[in-house]
Amino acid sequence: MTWAPYTCSSTRECFSLRKRLFACHWAIMPASELPFQGWAILTTTDTMISNTRSIDLAVAAPFEGNGAVFIFLGSKHGLPDQPSQRLDAPLREPGPYGAHMFGHGLSRGSDIDGNGFNDLAIGAPGAEAVYLYRTYPVAKIHATLKSQTREIKPERDMVTVTACYWLNTTSQSMQVQHQQLTIRIVIDEVLKRVKFAPMNNSEVTFQAEAELNERCQEFRVQVRYTGAILTPIDLQMHYQLAKKIPVSQQEFCETCAVVDPMDPTYTTEKIHFITGCARNVCVSDLHLSTKDVNSSFTLGTNESLSLTYEITNSGEPAYVAQLNVTSSARLPFSKVPENCRVREEVMMCDLNGKQAMTKGDIDSLTITFDVTQLRGHSLTIEAAVSSAGIDQNPKDNRLSTLISLKEYAEIDASSGPADGLLVLREYPYSAEVSNSYEIKSHGPSILDELSLFVSIPIAYRTAESAVIKPIFNLSSLQMQASHGAHLLPIKLYDQDNTLAMEYPLEDASHSEEIVSSENRQRREIKQDQYAITPDVESKDLLTQEDLSVNRTLVLSCQSSNLTICVRAEMQLQLKPDQPINLNISFNVDLSNVVDLFKYFVIFTDLKMFTKRDPTSSSIVIKRNIKPNVILKYSETPLPIWYIILALIAGLLLLAALTYVLYKLRFFKRAKREELQRLMEQSPKREEPEEDREGSQEEISLEQESYSDN
Repeated sequence: MTWAPYTCSSTRECFSLRKRLFACHWAIMPASELPFQGWAILTTTDTMISNTRSIDLAVAAPFEGNGAVFIFLGSKHGLPDQPSQRLDAPLREPGPYGAHMFGHGLSRGSDIDGNGFNDLAIGAPGAEAVYLYRTYPVAKIHATLKSQTREIKPERDMVTVTACYWLNTTSQSMQVQHQQLTIRIVIDEVLKRVKFAPMNNSEVTFQAEAELNERCQEFRVQVRYTGAILTPIDLQMHYQLAKKIPVSQQEFCETCAVVDPMDPTYTTEKIHFITGCARNVCVSDLHLSTKDVNSSFTLGTNESLSLTYEITNSGEPAYVAQLNVTSSARLPFSKVPENCRVREEVMMCDLNGKQAMTKGDIDSLTITFDVTQLRGHSLTIEAAVSSAGIDQNPKDNRLSTLISLKEYAEIDASSGPADGLLVLREYPYSAEVSNSYEIKSHGPSILDELSLFVSIPIAYRTAESAVIKPIFNLSSLQMQASHGAHLLPIKLYDQDNTLAMEYPLEDASHSEEIVSSENRQRREIKQDQYAITPDVESKDLLTQEDLSVNRTLVLSCQSSNLTICVRAEMQLQLKPDQPINLNISFNVDLSNVVDLFKYFVIFTDLKMFTKRDPTSSSIVIKRNIKPNVILKYSETPLPIWYIILALIAGLLLLAALTYVLYKLRFFKRAKREELQRLMEQSPKREEPEEDREGSQEEISLEQESYSDN
């Protein structure tokens, strides 16, 4: 293998990883254009000069030509979007085996030269070489530029400016801790109102030795007022290391250091003019107030939140009056007025058109926040007004506005059986019951930390007996819930509030892939005759659907204490127009139910609340919950002994009725009296003797028959 101290050509400028890696030519390019990014990755961590932890990445792309390695320098803000450095293969032409594949292997970092910093070895198997990149320490330059006063009167002709500088580095070498700086100070470059006294120039450049301790130099500048009193004097201080690292491949500077390319290289300061005040510093009396501020805000109702501030001055002129506004949630701003600018989520606005606010002046400004991502219970908006001078009453220069954040959502909850009325005709009276639920929020708020509970009847007991009679086995219960493209974890608790099961099951094959809800068309639930809401009482259901009251068993977790239920619980964040799809199935088994019930009506119950609102006062649920109606139908003929017993009972009943009627003389008829009455009413006439004898015989027979009865 071929070793080299480093592999920079004479035309390349050299830079460094923060404290650890010496590298060659660096170039910025979008991360999306990195070829074969991530073939080999090296991460290194160390204590930074700011005493924070950082992670640097070296990402190899061995098939980018002869190969390249991209360096990402970490900081307290994380990794940048673009690489800080790019290391290309030292040789441009392909080797005897093709591309060099520079970067195919990266070392984890080791202090090879013993200078206290890890070095980097990069392998290029196509070139049969390993390239060693030695490490330079990183030094951070700190610099400040301050004027004797931040505000001056126009007649003042001399001001003292102080430039201070120092270094921070993790190197223990005294030579590294002392570095020459090239400093350039530019004052009022555009208007040329200020010049350095000795040179009569607005710019000065000098060399200075920086160390770990702060050093300062003073400069006297002459002010020449030209009438631009409202424009402050700009001061800029540019700085860099005077000593550069060598570009030769055979040289290594033991006393050199490098700076992070992302570190700032200049600092600024401003000097303001003041006039019309009794003293050198104006004493203004600014007052800050708000107009028409609501103390509460419902999340999701608007995409923006606006506050109007009014600023008045009751004192001396306030020069460079400025309003600063920020929020506790560090919200972005949806609108930035022309006289405002934003820096680190703080809006800074120049008041009164950048003119001095004299006594009695009033200015107003509307600040608009973007609240699309706002969450939490409350929002505090801090506002402060300031000027170049001092304020007579600083207490009314600041204003803190507390806004209570509320959630509100209208939710549609619908469910129903997949097959409508379920008829069980044969033993063992078992079948699968499937229900589909859709819970959809119409907003306007996003419900954070929402708890969703679904109660399912599993057994019952009658009022006369404490025996629990199950209608299905808990092991047959299957549940799956999805929200968007993700499965929701479900915890199932039994009637004793003990965790019984968790979904999705680990061995469930369908839980590995969920089709996006945007491409999935949900099967519409048929509007069958049992579509009711929980507000309908069970007795109303029996009346409406003509179900027998005595032969119908209603199982409801909401209204009956004779129903045994299990509870499914889900935790999620519910966003508007992103429904929750819940599927529940179980195998109903009525083989052991010997009660004389023909219909079984199963109601499920749905409840939800958020952590911040346990009473669900901020949630309005429109329910369309359909019950499962099961008909247990039997066609088995009656046993023969049932028929025999029924015949015997019928004959006995007939005999008893006959005996009772006999005792009541129901069968006796008064024939004699009726015959006598008829004979008396008939006219007397002569009859043949034979006829009279026949009549007498009939009368005698009738009398005998009556006597027998």
